[in-house]
Parts: sequence; C-alpha cells; structure tokens
Amino acid sequence: MTNADALPVASGLKKDRADALHDAIYAVAMTLLFLNLTVPHGVTSFADFLAQLRSELPEFYAGGLAFVVAGLMWLNNYYRSSLVVRVDLTHIALTIAAAGLVGLFPFTTRALAEYWVTPWGITIWAWNYTVAVALYGLCAVHDVRHLIPKQVDRRFLRFTLAFLWIFAFTPGIIVPALALVSPLAAVLLIPGFCVFNFVYIARLEPRFIEAHRVALAHADDDLRRAS
Repeated sequence: MTNADALPVASGLKKDRADALHDAIYAVAMTLLFLNLTVPHGVTSFADFLAQLRSELPEFYAGGLAFVVAGLMWLNNYYRSSLVVRVDLTHIALTIAAAGLVGLFPFTTRALAEYWVTPWGITIWAWNYTVAVALYGLCAVHDVRHLIPKQVDRRFLRFTLAFLWIFAFTPGIIVPALALVSPLAAVLLIPGFCVFNFVYIARLEPRFIEAHRVALAHADDDLRRAS
C-alpha cells in the first residue's frame, strides 16, 4: 500500500438531513436566549421605563454574548464542515452532541446572568462552551482522517485543527481562572475572544473557499474509487 492509498477518502451518506437537524437545534437555542427578558410594568414615563430596564442589563448582556458566541460556533462549524461532502455515523453523533450542548446555552446563560459576580456562575457557562467546541474538535479530527478528500491541503487542515483546539480550551481555562480574581474582568474578556475568532474566520475565508472547491471536485471521484 502506498502513502497515497493510506490517505483518507470521502465516504458515507449525504449530509443534508444531518445539517438540517444541527441548524434547527441552533435556531431554537439562540431564540430561547431572549425569552426570559421581560418588559417593565406599571411605568409612568420613559425615564421610569429605562430605570426599571437597568435591572435587566445582566440578562441583556449575557443573552447577547451567548447569541454572538453561538453564532460564531455555528459559523466555525459551517466553514469547517463545508469540506465534508459526505458524512458517517461518527460525524453525525459528534456534531449533534455538540449542538445538544449548545441547546444548554439558555440554561447556562441564565446562570451567567444571575450569578455573574461569582466565579462558579461564569465557569458553568464557560465550560458549557468548552465541552461543545471540544466535541466539534473531535469531529474535526475524525473528518480529516476519514471524510475530507485527500486532495485538500493537509497543512491547512492541521492549522485549522490547532486553532479549533485553542478556541475550545483557552476560554474554558482563562475565563474561569480570571473569574477567581475578578468576575467582571472575566465576563468582559469573552467579547475579546469573539473578536479574535471572527477575525480568524475572515482572514481564512479565501482558503476555506478554495479547500471547499477542491473537496467538491474530488469527493465523488474518491467515493467511486473506494467502492
């Protein structure tokens, strides 16, 4: 067997239905993030309305933050999974498990809003995020080994895997550690990770598009050779 023969080939089933379920879980979870917000009652002026609304600022901040983070997680997975033309049971199980943890965001975001002044309130939310992204990381490793066509640049794939693990564990370690010193600083640090993640995706978008074209061009050929 040659080295080329040992490289992974695209195999498995079409991914449409798996993607539809995955996206539906995100849609529900991201919608539920804002259902706990309430309109002040019994106000007599706009100033009174704003005064009462200030008491809900932690809920607004936590909900908005979780919405942005969930959106970035979806975006990262969208770009990465664009290189996977066909899926197998392992890919589906890990992807849906990760999305299921995103489904916990409304609960952990509520905990963040209620207990953001405590280290453990922040840690619950940060670890929810970390475990979800870690599952995406395991799925990405599996995809590189078994599902992404071998013609896709392997150095680029290894680079994206490295950053995926960084995005998984850095917030899960740094944010809870900082929360022990200053919960407010920890909560304010999370948007910084969001900006860094968005810049990362924006800079790599041309390479993802090119890798996607290569994957589409070779996936069916590899599948026919594998069969």
